[in-house]
Amino acid sequence: MRASKDFRQTMRDELRKSYLHRKTEGCVCALCGSQDSPLALHLLEKSIKENEPLPNGFLPMAVSMGYVKGAFPVCDKCAPECKSCQLPIYTPNVHAYRKTVQAKLGVGYCSEHIQWKYVLKIFIKKLF
Repeated sequence: MRASKDFRQTMRDELRKSYLHRKTEGCVCALCGSQDSPLALHLLEKSIKENEPLPNGFLPMAVSMGYVKGAFPVCDKCAPECKSCQLPIYTPNVHAYRKTVQAKLGVGYCSEHIQWKYVLKIFIKKLF
């Protein structure tokens, strides 16, 4: 019983680590074009038909059933890490970009902690 629990915890930890920002060789931020910053690869995801051209900033990761599945990498400046859990924060800039490329929000972002800085920014923007 103990080994099974350790295995699950190890798998959970490794999956969570894959959502964090990391240096990726030859890859740039889809939003700002930064080449030096660590990137989050599971924030914005999209599936595109194989015969369609790939959009700028798209990083193909897998091909399956006639679709290219991939992500739009986002740097730690465009989607800073949460101070509590280190996962990328879904910012208003990322939201605007997501709408323009019609990507879906992946699971690799902080959804547990309230980011007051961005909540207030959105509130003030909507107010005025």
